[in-house]
Amino acid sequence: MIQRLSLFSAIILMAFVALTGCASSDKFKVMEQRAENPARPLRVMVRDFADKRTREEKSYINFAKVPLNFYGGYFYYDLHDAKFPTQSAPFPTLVAKHVAERLNEVGVFDKVEYVAPDANPQLGDYDLELKGTINRLRTRGRINYYGLSIFGDFIHYTAVPKFVRRWEIDWEYQLVDAYTGEPVGEPKQVKMITRRTSLSTYANRGETKDLEKKMVPAIDEYITKAWSDLPGAQASEWVALKERGAQVIASRQAESQAIADSRKPRFRFLSPGDGEVVRGATAPLRWDVTAPGKLKNVVLVANNEPVSLGINPLDLAVVSSAPTTIQPREAAVPLKLGANKLEALVEDHTGESSRASITVTRLPQPLTPARRYALLIGADSPAAAAGVASLAPVLADPMYGQFPADSVTTVTSLDDAAAVRQMLTNFGSKPVSGDLALIYVACKGDWESGKILGGAITLGDFLKAAAESTATENVVVVADIDWNAAAGTTDVLAKTGAQLRQGWAFMTPQSTGGPAIEANGTRAFSAQFIDVMKGVGSDATRVTVERFLNDLTVGYEPKTSGKSVPDFFGRYNRSNTMVERQ
Repeated sequence: MIQRLSLFSAIILMAFVALTGCASSDKFKVMEQRAENPARPLRVMVRDFADKRTREEKSYINFAKVPLNFYGGYFYYDLHDAKFPTQSAPFPTLVAKHVAERLNEVGVFDKVEYVAPDANPQLGDYDLELKGTINRLRTRGRINYYGLSIFGDFIHYTAVPKFVRRWEIDWEYQLVDAYTGEPVGEPKQVKMITRRTSLSTYANRGETKDLEKKMVPAIDEYITKAWSDLPGAQASEWVALKERGAQVIASRQAESQAIADSRKPRFRFLSPGDGEVVRGATAPLRWDVTAPGKLKNVVLVANNEPVSLGINPLDLAVVSSAPTTIQPREAAVPLKLGANKLEALVEDHTGESSRASITVTRLPQPLTPARRYALLIGADSPAAAAGVASLAPVLADPMYGQFPADSVTTVTSLDDAAAVRQMLTNFGSKPVSGDLALIYVACKGDWESGKILGGAITLGDFLKAAAESTATENVVVVADIDWNAAAGTTDVLAKTGAQLRQGWAFMTPQSTGGPAIEANGTRAFSAQFIDVMKGVGSDATRVTVERFLNDLTVGYEPKTSGKSVPDFFGRYNRSNTMVERQ
Protein backbone atom coordinates (compact mmCIF):
# COMPACT_ATOMS: atom_id res chain seq x y z
CA MET A 1 0.00 0.00 0.00
CA ILE A 2 2.82 2.40 0.92
CA GLN A 3 4.64 1.59 -2.30
CA ARG A 4 1.50 2.31 -4.27
CA LEU A 5 1.10 5.65 -2.50
CA SER A 6 4.73 6.51 -3.10
CA LEU A 7 4.40 5.72 -6.78
CA PHE A 8 1.24 7.76 -6.97
CA SER A 9 2.92 10.68 -5.16
CA ALA A 10 5.90 10.53 -7.50
CA ILE A 11 3.62 10.62 -10.52
CA ILE A 12 1.76 13.61 -9.09
CA LEU A 13 5.03 15.39 -8.27
CA MET A 14 6.46 14.82 -11.74
CA ALA A 15 3.30 16.12 -13.29
CA PHE A 16 3.40 19.20 -11.07
CA VAL A 17 7.04 19.90 -11.90
CA ALA A 18 6.35 19.47 -15.58
CA LEU A 19 3.39 21.84 -15.47
CA THR A 20 5.07 24.50 -13.33
CA GLY A 21 8.25 24.23 -15.37
CA CYS A 22 6.38 24.94 -18.59
CA ALA A 23 4.53 27.82 -16.98
CA SER A 24 7.71 29.49 -15.77
CA SER A 25 10.05 28.72 -18.66
CA ASP A 26 9.31 32.04 -20.31
CA LYS A 27 9.99 33.81 -17.01
CA PHE A 28 13.41 32.17 -16.76
CA LYS A 29 14.19 33.20 -20.34
CA VAL A 30 13.19 36.75 -19.57
CA MET A 31 15.38 36.93 -16.48
CA GLU A 32 18.34 35.55 -18.40
CA GLN A 33 17.87 38.08 -21.16
CA ARG A 34 17.51 40.87 -18.62
CA ALA A 35 20.99 40.07 -17.27
CA GLU A 36 22.51 39.95 -20.75
CA ASN A 37 20.73 42.85 -22.47
CA PRO A 38 20.84 46.43 -21.16
CA ALA A 39 17.68 48.49 -21.34
CA ARG A 40 16.87 50.18 -24.64
CA PRO A 41 17.25 53.98 -24.24
CA LEU A 42 13.60 54.65 -24.99
CA ARG A 43 10.48 55.96 -23.27
CA VAL A 44 7.39 53.83 -23.90
CA MET A 45 3.73 54.47 -23.16
CA VAL A 46 1.03 51.81 -22.84
CA ARG A 47 -2.62 52.73 -23.25
CA ASP A 48 -5.72 50.62 -22.69
CA PHE A 49 -5.77 47.65 -25.04
CA ALA A 50 -8.19 47.88 -27.94
CA ASP A 51 -11.15 45.54 -27.49
CA LYS A 52 -12.27 43.69 -30.62
CA ARG A 53 -14.32 40.99 -28.91
CA THR A 54 -17.74 40.15 -30.31
CA ARG A 55 -20.65 38.33 -28.73
CA GLU A 56 -20.80 34.69 -29.75
CA GLU A 57 -22.45 31.94 -27.73
CA LYS A 58 -22.49 28.21 -28.30
CA SER A 59 -23.50 25.37 -26.00
CA TYR A 60 -24.22 21.67 -25.95
CA ILE A 61 -26.39 20.11 -23.23
CA ASN A 62 -27.26 16.49 -22.80
CA PHE A 63 -30.60 16.14 -21.02
CA ALA A 64 -31.31 13.00 -19.05
CA LYS A 65 -34.26 13.51 -16.74
CA VAL A 66 -33.99 10.09 -15.26
CA PRO A 67 -33.95 9.40 -11.50
CA LEU A 68 -30.77 8.03 -10.02
CA ASN A 69 -28.75 9.96 -12.63
CA PHE A 70 -27.38 13.46 -13.41
CA TYR A 71 -27.41 15.35 -16.66
CA GLY A 72 -25.46 18.36 -17.98
CA GLY A 73 -23.55 19.85 -20.93
CA TYR A 74 -20.71 22.10 -22.16
CA PHE A 75 -20.75 25.67 -23.47
CA TYR A 76 -18.42 28.50 -24.53
CA TYR A 77 -18.88 32.23 -25.03
CA ASP A 78 -16.86 34.88 -26.87
CA LEU A 79 -17.58 37.86 -24.67
CA HIS A 80 -17.57 41.51 -25.60
CA ASP A 81 -18.18 42.77 -22.08
CA ALA A 82 -15.20 45.08 -21.38
CA LYS A 83 -15.88 45.15 -17.63
CA PHE A 84 -14.51 41.72 -16.87
CA PRO A 85 -14.10 40.99 -14.03
CA THR A 86 -17.07 43.06 -12.95
CA GLN A 87 -15.70 44.29 -9.62
CA SER A 88 -12.19 45.16 -10.83
CA ALA A 89 -10.84 47.57 -13.45
CA PRO A 90 -12.06 47.14 -17.02
CA PHE A 91 -10.18 44.28 -18.58
CA PRO A 92 -8.38 46.38 -21.28
CA THR A 93 -7.12 48.71 -18.51
CA LEU A 94 -6.12 45.82 -16.28
CA VAL A 95 -4.03 44.24 -19.03
CA ALA A 96 -2.32 47.53 -20.02
CA LYS A 97 -1.33 48.34 -16.43
CA HIS A 98 0.13 44.90 -15.85
CA VAL A 99 2.07 45.05 -19.13
CA ALA A 100 3.63 48.43 -18.18
CA GLU A 101 4.47 47.19 -14.71
CA ARG A 102 6.09 44.00 -15.98
CA LEU A 103 8.13 45.74 -18.69
CA ASN A 104 9.52 48.14 -16.08
CA GLU A 105 10.30 45.27 -13.76
CA VAL A 106 12.16 43.34 -16.43
CA GLY A 107 13.97 46.45 -17.72
CA VAL A 108 13.41 46.15 -21.46
CA PHE A 109 13.26 49.95 -21.84
CA ASP A 110 14.43 52.94 -19.83
CA LYS A 111 10.89 53.89 -18.85
CA VAL A 112 7.48 52.33 -19.46
CA GLU A 113 4.34 54.14 -18.27
CA TYR A 114 0.64 53.39 -18.42
CA VAL A 115 -1.20 56.37 -19.87
CA ALA A 116 -4.88 56.74 -19.03
CA PRO A 117 -7.38 57.26 -21.88
CA ASP A 118 -8.16 60.79 -20.73
CA ALA A 119 -4.48 61.79 -20.56
CA ASN A 120 -3.01 63.85 -23.39
CA PRO A 121 0.78 63.38 -23.54
CA GLN A 122 2.73 65.82 -25.66
CA LEU A 123 4.49 64.73 -28.81
CA GLY A 124 8.02 63.90 -27.73
CA ASP A 125 7.16 62.71 -24.21
CA TYR A 126 7.52 59.11 -25.44
CA ASP A 127 9.53 57.43 -28.19
CA LEU A 128 7.38 54.32 -28.61
CA GLU A 129 3.82 53.25 -27.92
CA LEU A 130 2.98 49.65 -27.12
CA LYS A 131 -0.46 49.02 -28.60
CA GLY A 132 -2.43 45.96 -27.59
CA THR A 133 -5.56 44.37 -28.95
CA ILE A 134 -7.82 41.86 -27.19
CA ASN A 135 -8.93 39.68 -30.08
CA ARG A 136 -10.87 37.10 -28.12
CA LEU A 137 -11.96 36.39 -24.57
CA ARG A 138 -13.63 33.01 -24.50
CA THR A 139 -15.07 31.26 -21.48
CA ARG A 140 -15.43 27.48 -21.54
CA GLY A 141 -17.49 25.69 -18.92
CA ARG A 142 -19.56 22.74 -17.81
CA ILE A 143 -22.97 22.78 -16.24
CA ASN A 144 -24.31 19.89 -14.18
CA TYR A 145 -27.81 19.18 -13.01
CA TYR A 146 -28.79 16.37 -10.70
CA GLY A 147 -31.71 14.04 -10.69
CA LEU A 148 -33.91 13.34 -7.71
CA SER A 149 -31.96 10.44 -6.31
CA ILE A 150 -29.80 9.47 -3.40
CA PHE A 151 -26.80 9.38 -5.76
CA GLY A 152 -27.53 12.84 -7.12
CA ASP A 153 -28.03 14.34 -3.69
CA PHE A 154 -24.75 12.80 -2.57
CA ILE A 155 -22.88 14.44 -5.45
CA HIS A 156 -24.53 17.78 -4.75
CA TYR A 157 -23.79 17.83 -1.04
CA THR A 158 -20.17 16.77 -1.49
CA ALA A 159 -19.66 20.15 -3.29
CA VAL A 160 -19.03 18.88 -6.76
CA PRO A 161 -19.51 22.08 -8.85
CA LYS A 162 -22.75 22.57 -10.59
CA PHE A 163 -21.30 25.27 -12.86
CA VAL A 164 -17.57 25.60 -13.69
CA ARG A 165 -15.64 27.58 -16.33
CA ARG A 166 -12.22 28.84 -17.39
CA TRP A 167 -11.09 31.81 -19.48
CA GLU A 168 -9.08 31.72 -22.69
CA ILE A 169 -7.78 35.15 -23.74
CA ASP A 170 -5.99 35.98 -27.00
CA TRP A 171 -4.31 39.33 -27.45
CA GLU A 172 -1.86 40.98 -29.81
CA TYR A 173 1.07 43.36 -29.15
CA GLN A 174 2.49 45.90 -31.57
CA LEU A 175 5.25 48.47 -30.97
CA VAL A 176 4.64 51.77 -32.78
CA ASP A 177 6.83 54.81 -33.40
CA ALA A 178 5.22 57.43 -31.12
CA TYR A 179 6.28 60.26 -33.47
CA THR A 180 5.10 58.93 -36.82
CA GLY A 181 2.72 56.08 -35.93
CA GLU A 182 4.73 53.63 -38.04
CA PRO A 183 4.96 50.04 -36.70
CA VAL A 184 8.26 48.89 -35.21
CA GLY A 185 8.81 45.18 -35.75
CA GLU A 186 6.14 42.55 -36.31
CA PRO A 187 3.03 42.07 -34.15
CA LYS A 188 3.20 39.31 -31.53
CA GLN A 189 0.34 36.95 -30.60
CA VAL A 190 -0.06 35.74 -27.00
CA LYS A 191 -2.63 33.43 -25.39
CA MET A 192 -3.59 33.32 -21.72
CA ILE A 193 -5.62 30.52 -20.05
CA THR A 194 -6.91 30.74 -16.47
CA ARG A 195 -7.59 27.83 -14.19
CA ARG A 196 -11.07 26.29 -14.11
CA THR A 197 -13.23 27.88 -11.43
CA SER A 198 -16.80 28.08 -10.30
CA LEU A 199 -19.38 30.47 -11.61
CA SER A 200 -19.09 32.93 -8.72
CA THR A 201 -15.27 33.12 -8.59
CA TYR A 202 -14.76 36.30 -10.62
CA ALA A 203 -17.63 38.04 -8.95
CA ASN A 204 -15.40 38.15 -5.86
CA ARG A 205 -12.73 40.85 -6.16
CA GLY A 206 -10.28 38.91 -4.02
CA GLU A 207 -10.33 36.00 -6.45
CA THR A 208 -9.26 38.12 -9.41
CA LYS A 209 -5.64 37.58 -8.32
CA ASP A 210 -5.74 34.34 -10.25
CA LEU A 211 -6.39 36.27 -13.42
CA GLU A 212 -3.62 38.78 -12.63
CA LYS A 213 -1.10 36.07 -11.80
CA LYS A 214 -1.80 34.40 -15.12
CA MET A 215 -0.94 37.65 -16.89
CA VAL A 216 2.73 37.59 -15.83
CA PRO A 217 3.76 34.46 -17.78
CA ALA A 218 1.61 35.62 -20.69
CA ILE A 219 3.37 39.00 -20.73
CA ASP A 220 6.74 37.23 -20.36
CA GLU A 221 5.82 35.17 -23.39
CA TYR A 222 5.50 38.41 -25.37
CA ILE A 223 8.82 39.72 -24.02
CA THR A 224 10.54 36.48 -25.00
CA LYS A 225 9.09 36.63 -28.51
CA ALA A 226 9.84 40.32 -29.05
CA TRP A 227 13.23 40.67 -27.36
CA SER A 228 15.23 38.94 -30.05
CA ASP A 229 13.61 41.18 -32.69
CA LEU A 230 14.50 44.43 -30.92
CA PRO A 231 17.85 46.07 -31.77
CA GLY A 232 20.33 46.34 -28.90
CA ALA A 233 20.63 49.27 -26.52
CA GLN A 234 23.48 50.85 -28.55
CA ALA A 235 21.92 50.20 -31.95
CA SER A 236 21.80 53.04 -34.47
CA GLU A 237 18.11 52.33 -35.11
CA TRP A 238 17.15 54.00 -31.86
CA VAL A 239 19.29 57.05 -32.62
CA ALA A 240 17.66 57.32 -36.04
CA LEU A 241 14.20 56.96 -34.46
CA LYS A 242 14.86 59.85 -32.10
CA GLU A 243 16.32 61.99 -34.89
CA ARG A 244 13.20 61.41 -36.99
CA GLY A 245 11.15 62.23 -33.93
CA ALA A 246 12.95 65.54 -33.47
CA GLN A 247 12.24 66.40 -37.11
CA VAL A 248 8.56 65.52 -36.70
CA ILE A 249 8.32 67.65 -33.56
CA ALA A 250 9.98 70.60 -35.28
CA SER A 251 7.66 70.24 -38.27
CA ARG A 252 4.56 70.04 -36.07
CA GLN A 253 5.66 73.04 -34.07
CA ALA A 254 6.27 75.00 -37.26
CA GLU A 255 2.81 74.06 -38.54
CA SER A 256 1.20 75.04 -35.24
CA GLN A 257 3.09 78.31 -35.18
CA ALA A 258 2.10 79.05 -38.78
CA ILE A 259 -1.56 78.46 -37.92
CA ALA A 260 -1.28 80.67 -34.83
CA ASP A 261 0.49 83.38 -36.80
CA SER A 262 -2.19 83.36 -39.47
CA ARG A 263 -4.70 84.49 -36.84
CA LYS A 264 -2.55 87.43 -35.74
CA PRO A 265 -1.82 90.81 -37.28
CA ARG A 266 1.70 91.07 -38.67
CA PHE A 267 4.21 93.91 -38.94
CA ARG A 268 6.89 93.29 -41.54
CA PHE A 269 10.24 95.07 -41.85
CA LEU A 270 10.97 95.37 -45.58
CA SER A 271 14.25 97.30 -45.41
CA PRO A 272 16.81 97.46 -44.02
CA GLY A 273 17.07 93.76 -43.30
CA ASP A 274 17.89 92.15 -39.97
CA GLY A 275 21.63 92.39 -39.32
CA GLU A 276 22.19 94.91 -42.10
CA VAL A 277 24.97 97.50 -41.78
CA VAL A 278 24.17 101.11 -42.64
CA ARG A 279 25.87 104.49 -42.37
CA GLY A 280 24.30 107.78 -41.41
CA ALA A 281 22.39 109.19 -38.43
CA THR A 282 19.03 107.97 -39.79
CA ALA A 283 17.86 105.04 -41.85
CA PRO A 284 14.89 104.99 -44.23
CA LEU A 285 12.69 102.18 -42.87
CA ARG A 286 10.17 100.51 -45.21
CA TRP A 287 7.42 98.44 -43.60
CA ASP A 288 3.91 97.11 -44.09
CA VAL A 289 1.13 95.52 -41.99
CA THR A 290 -1.41 92.79 -42.66
CA ALA A 291 -4.15 91.69 -40.27
CA PRO A 292 -7.18 89.35 -40.50
CA GLY A 293 -9.23 91.87 -38.51
CA LYS A 294 -9.37 95.58 -37.85
CA LEU A 295 -6.24 97.20 -36.47
CA LYS A 296 -6.17 98.87 -33.08
CA ASN A 297 -2.58 100.06 -32.78
CA VAL A 298 0.80 100.02 -34.54
CA VAL A 299 3.89 101.05 -32.54
CA LEU A 300 7.57 101.22 -33.45
CA VAL A 301 10.38 101.58 -30.90
CA ALA A 302 14.06 102.17 -31.72
CA ASN A 303 16.49 101.61 -28.85
CA ASN A 304 13.59 101.89 -26.37
CA GLU A 305 12.50 105.22 -27.85
CA PRO A 306 9.17 105.54 -29.74
CA VAL A 307 9.41 106.38 -33.43
CA SER A 308 6.62 108.01 -35.39
CA LEU A 309 5.28 105.92 -38.25
CA GLY A 310 2.99 108.66 -39.50
CA ILE A 311 -0.14 106.83 -38.36
CA ASN A 312 -2.55 108.29 -35.83
CA PRO A 313 -4.03 105.44 -33.76
CA LEU A 314 -7.35 107.29 -33.84
CA ASP A 315 -7.30 107.07 -37.63
CA LEU A 316 -6.79 103.31 -37.69
CA ALA A 317 -10.53 102.77 -37.58
CA VAL A 318 -10.73 104.65 -40.85
CA VAL A 319 -7.89 102.89 -42.65
CA SER A 320 -8.74 99.50 -41.15
CA SER A 321 -11.16 97.02 -42.57
CA ALA A 322 -11.35 93.26 -42.21
CA PRO A 323 -8.90 92.05 -43.33
CA THR A 324 -6.57 95.04 -43.08
CA THR A 325 -3.54 95.81 -45.22
CA ILE A 326 -1.31 98.86 -44.86
CA GLN A 327 0.75 99.13 -48.01
CA PRO A 328 4.52 99.67 -47.73
CA ARG A 329 5.42 102.95 -46.13
CA GLU A 330 8.65 104.69 -45.13
CA ALA A 331 9.76 106.25 -41.86
CA ALA A 332 13.04 107.94 -40.91
CA VAL A 333 14.47 106.09 -37.90
CA PRO A 334 17.25 107.76 -35.86
CA LEU A 335 20.22 105.45 -35.25
CA LYS A 336 23.09 105.52 -32.82
CA LEU A 337 26.56 104.25 -33.64
CA GLY A 338 26.74 100.50 -33.22
CA ALA A 339 23.83 98.06 -32.86
CA ASN A 340 20.27 99.42 -32.96
CA LYS A 341 17.27 97.30 -32.02
CA LEU A 342 14.03 98.14 -33.80
CA GLU A 343 10.86 96.62 -32.34
CA ALA A 344 7.32 96.82 -33.66
CA LEU A 345 4.01 95.94 -31.99
CA VAL A 346 0.77 95.55 -33.90
CA GLU A 347 -2.59 94.85 -32.27
CA ASP A 348 -6.12 94.33 -33.57
CA HIS A 349 -9.53 94.82 -31.96
CA THR A 350 -9.92 91.13 -31.11
CA GLY A 351 -6.94 91.33 -28.73
CA GLU A 352 -4.57 89.44 -31.02
CA SER A 353 -1.12 90.99 -31.26
CA SER A 354 2.35 90.20 -32.51
CA ARG A 355 5.83 91.63 -32.31
CA ALA A 356 8.65 91.90 -34.82
CA SER A 357 12.19 93.07 -34.34
CA ILE A 358 15.40 93.56 -36.29
CA THR A 359 18.90 94.74 -35.43
CA VAL A 360 20.59 97.33 -37.62
CA THR A 361 24.22 98.30 -37.11
CA ARG A 362 25.23 101.85 -37.86
CA LEU A 363 28.87 102.39 -38.78
CA PRO A 364 30.56 105.79 -38.82
CA GLN A 365 31.16 107.48 -42.13
CA PRO A 366 34.20 106.12 -44.01
CA LEU A 367 37.42 107.65 -42.78
CA THR A 368 39.88 109.50 -44.95
CA PRO A 369 42.18 108.18 -46.19
CA ALA A 370 40.38 104.90 -46.72
CA ARG A 371 43.62 102.95 -47.19
CA ARG A 372 45.37 102.61 -43.83
CA TYR A 373 48.13 100.43 -42.40
CA ALA A 374 49.34 99.79 -38.86
CA LEU A 375 52.55 98.33 -37.44
CA LEU A 376 52.13 97.39 -33.78
CA ILE A 377 55.34 96.45 -31.90
CA GLY A 378 55.13 95.12 -28.34
CA ALA A 379 58.49 93.77 -27.16
CA ASP A 380 60.64 93.35 -24.02
CA SER A 381 57.69 92.63 -21.66
CA PRO A 382 54.47 90.60 -21.48
CA ALA A 383 52.51 93.80 -20.85
CA ALA A 384 53.76 95.35 -24.09
CA ALA A 385 52.88 92.22 -26.08
CA ALA A 386 49.44 92.07 -24.44
CA GLY A 387 48.85 95.73 -25.26
CA VAL A 388 49.38 95.37 -29.01
CA ALA A 389 47.34 92.12 -29.03
CA SER A 390 44.41 94.09 -27.56
CA LEU A 391 44.91 97.09 -29.80
CA ALA A 392 45.04 95.20 -33.13
CA PRO A 393 41.36 94.04 -33.30
CA VAL A 394 40.11 97.51 -32.32
CA LEU A 395 42.06 99.09 -35.15
CA ALA A 396 40.66 96.48 -37.55
CA ASP A 397 37.07 97.02 -36.36
CA PRO A 398 34.96 98.88 -38.96
CA MET A 399 33.30 100.73 -36.09
CA TYR A 400 36.55 102.15 -34.75
CA GLY A 401 39.90 102.12 -36.54
CA GLN A 402 38.54 101.01 -39.94
CA PHE A 403 41.89 99.43 -40.80
CA PRO A 404 41.50 96.40 -43.08
CA ALA A 405 42.31 93.30 -41.04
CA ASP A 406 45.14 92.24 -43.36
CA SER A 407 46.78 95.66 -43.08
CA VAL A 408 47.49 95.42 -39.33
CA THR A 409 50.89 93.84 -38.53
CA THR A 410 51.74 92.75 -34.96
CA VAL A 411 55.33 92.08 -33.83
CA THR A 412 56.30 90.85 -30.33
CA SER A 413 60.02 90.00 -30.64
CA LEU A 414 63.03 91.41 -32.50
CA ASP A 415 66.62 90.09 -32.45
CA ASP A 416 68.86 92.91 -33.68
CA ALA A 417 69.06 96.15 -35.64
CA ALA A 418 68.99 94.33 -38.98
CA ALA A 419 65.72 92.64 -38.01
CA VAL A 420 64.25 96.02 -36.97
CA ARG A 421 65.23 97.67 -40.26
CA GLN A 422 63.88 94.72 -42.28
CA MET A 423 60.60 94.92 -40.39
CA LEU A 424 60.28 98.66 -41.15
CA THR A 425 61.20 98.06 -44.81
CA ASN A 426 58.55 95.35 -45.17
CA PHE A 427 55.92 97.55 -43.56
CA GLY A 428 56.91 100.74 -45.39
CA SER A 429 56.55 99.09 -48.79
CA LYS A 430 52.78 98.70 -48.34
CA PRO A 431 51.34 102.23 -47.97
CA VAL A 432 51.68 104.58 -50.92
CA SER A 433 51.39 108.35 -51.03
CA GLY A 434 48.14 109.50 -49.47
CA ASP A 435 47.65 106.38 -47.31
CA LEU A 436 47.72 106.48 -43.52
CA ALA A 437 50.47 104.61 -41.63
CA LEU A 438 50.38 104.12 -37.87
CA ILE A 439 53.53 102.87 -36.09
CA TYR A 440 53.10 101.99 -32.42
CA VAL A 441 56.13 100.74 -30.49
CA ALA A 442 55.94 99.67 -26.83
CA CYS A 443 59.28 98.52 -25.39
CA LYS A 444 62.04 99.27 -22.91
CA GLY A 445 64.65 101.99 -23.56
CA ASP A 446 67.99 103.19 -22.25
CA TRP A 447 67.87 106.97 -21.78
CA GLU A 448 71.54 107.75 -22.02
CA SER A 449 72.22 105.79 -25.20
CA GLY A 450 68.75 106.33 -26.62
CA LYS A 451 68.54 102.64 -27.56
CA ILE A 452 65.23 100.81 -27.60
CA LEU A 453 63.98 97.28 -28.31
CA GLY A 454 66.48 95.60 -26.01
CA GLY A 455 69.36 97.75 -27.23
CA ALA A 456 68.89 96.82 -30.88
CA ILE A 457 68.58 100.37 -32.23
CA THR A 458 68.34 103.98 -31.08
CA LEU A 459 65.03 105.80 -31.23
CA GLY A 460 66.51 108.25 -33.71
CA ASP A 461 67.73 105.48 -36.03
CA PHE A 462 64.35 103.78 -35.70
CA LEU A 463 62.54 106.91 -36.91
CA LYS A 464 65.13 107.46 -39.66
CA ALA A 465 64.74 103.91 -40.96
CA ALA A 466 60.94 104.29 -40.87
CA ALA A 467 61.13 107.54 -42.84
CA GLU A 468 63.46 106.06 -45.45
CA SER A 469 61.26 103.00 -46.05
CA THR A 470 57.80 104.64 -45.98
CA ALA A 471 56.47 106.39 -49.10
CA THR A 472 53.39 108.01 -47.56
CA GLU A 473 53.68 111.35 -45.82
CA ASN A 474 50.72 110.60 -43.52
CA VAL A 475 52.45 108.85 -40.61
CA VAL A 476 51.61 108.77 -36.91
CA VAL A 477 54.35 107.39 -34.62
CA VAL A 478 53.52 106.52 -31.01
CA ALA A 479 56.66 105.80 -28.93
CA ASP A 480 55.31 104.12 -25.79
CA ILE A 481 58.78 103.52 -24.28
CA ASP A 482 59.63 102.49 -20.74
CA TRP A 483 62.85 104.49 -20.16
CA ASN A 484 65.18 103.25 -17.45
CA ALA A 485 65.95 106.70 -16.02
CA ALA A 486 64.42 110.14 -15.64
CA ALA A 487 65.45 112.81 -18.13
CA GLY A 488 64.16 115.94 -19.72
CA THR A 489 61.20 115.30 -21.98
CA THR A 490 62.01 118.31 -24.11
CA ASP A 491 65.48 117.00 -24.82
CA VAL A 492 64.33 113.80 -26.45
CA LEU A 493 61.66 115.65 -28.38
CA ALA A 494 64.21 118.11 -29.67
CA LYS A 495 66.51 115.33 -30.80
CA THR A 496 63.84 113.37 -32.60
CA GLY A 497 61.83 116.27 -33.96
CA ALA A 498 64.48 117.23 -36.47
CA GLN A 499 64.32 113.77 -38.02
CA LEU A 500 60.57 113.82 -38.70
CA ARG A 501 59.31 114.40 -42.21
CA GLN A 502 56.68 116.97 -43.05
CA GLY A 503 53.20 115.62 -42.29
CA TRP A 504 54.37 113.18 -39.63
CA ALA A 505 53.07 113.21 -36.05
CA PHE A 506 55.16 111.95 -33.14
CA MET A 507 53.84 111.15 -29.66
CA THR A 508 55.63 110.02 -26.47
CA PRO A 509 52.87 109.06 -24.03
CA GLN A 510 55.10 107.67 -21.28
CA SER A 511 55.95 109.89 -18.34
CA THR A 512 59.15 109.42 -16.35
CA GLY A 513 59.20 106.53 -13.92
CA GLY A 514 57.98 103.80 -16.27
CA PRO A 515 54.60 102.84 -17.70
CA ALA A 516 51.63 101.84 -15.59
CA ILE A 517 50.24 98.33 -15.99
CA GLU A 518 46.49 97.76 -16.24
CA ALA A 519 44.66 95.08 -14.23
CA ASN A 520 44.50 92.87 -17.33
CA GLY A 521 48.30 92.96 -17.72
CA THR A 522 48.48 95.40 -20.65
CA ARG A 523 50.29 98.72 -20.91
CA ALA A 524 48.24 101.66 -19.66
CA PHE A 525 48.52 103.70 -22.85
CA SER A 526 47.35 100.91 -25.19
CA ALA A 527 44.33 100.40 -22.91
CA GLN A 528 43.61 104.16 -22.91
CA PHE A 529 44.03 104.29 -26.66
CA ILE A 530 41.36 101.61 -27.06
CA ASP A 531 38.98 103.37 -24.66
CA VAL A 532 39.38 106.69 -26.46
CA MET A 533 38.71 105.13 -29.86
CA LYS A 534 35.56 103.48 -28.51
CA GLY A 535 34.44 106.60 -26.67
CA VAL A 536 34.33 104.72 -23.35
CA GLY A 537 33.32 106.92 -20.41
CA SER A 538 32.39 109.90 -22.54
CA ASP A 539 29.41 111.04 -24.57
CA ALA A 540 31.66 113.06 -26.87
CA THR A 541 32.43 112.08 -30.43
CA ARG A 542 34.95 109.28 -30.66
CA VAL A 543 38.56 110.21 -31.32
CA THR A 544 39.89 108.27 -34.29
CA VAL A 545 43.42 107.69 -35.49
CA GLU A 546 43.23 110.16 -38.35
CA ARG A 547 42.73 112.96 -35.79
CA PHE A 548 46.42 112.53 -35.03
CA LEU A 549 47.21 113.22 -38.65
CA ASN A 550 44.80 116.10 -39.09
CA ASP A 551 45.52 117.86 -35.81
CA LEU A 552 49.21 117.07 -35.18
CA THR A 553 51.93 118.47 -37.43
CA VAL A 554 55.69 118.70 -37.31
CA GLY A 555 55.54 121.89 -35.29
CA TYR A 556 56.95 121.39 -31.81
CA GLU A 557 54.65 122.16 -28.87
CA PRO A 558 55.23 119.92 -25.84
CA LYS A 559 52.62 119.56 -23.08
CA THR A 560 53.70 118.77 -19.54
CA SER A 561 50.69 119.80 -17.47
CA GLY A 562 50.65 116.42 -15.71
CA LYS A 563 52.43 113.12 -15.68
CA SER A 564 49.47 111.33 -17.24
CA VAL A 565 49.19 113.88 -20.08
CA PRO A 566 50.95 112.69 -23.26
CA ASP A 567 53.76 114.76 -24.73
CA PHE A 568 53.21 115.57 -28.40
CA PHE A 569 55.63 116.54 -31.09
CA GLY A 570 53.20 118.47 -33.19
CA ARG A 571 50.54 121.12 -33.16
CA TYR A 572 47.28 119.97 -31.64
CA ASN A 573 43.78 121.15 -30.80
CA ARG A 574 42.63 120.12 -27.32
CA SER A 575 39.03 119.72 -28.45
CA ASN A 576 40.00 117.21 -31.13
CA THR A 577 42.68 115.09 -29.49
CA MET A 578 42.96 112.62 -26.68
CA VAL A 579 44.43 115.09 -24.19
CA GLU A 580 41.16 115.95 -22.48
CA ARG A 581 40.28 112.27 -22.12
CA GLN A 582 43.32 111.13 -20.19
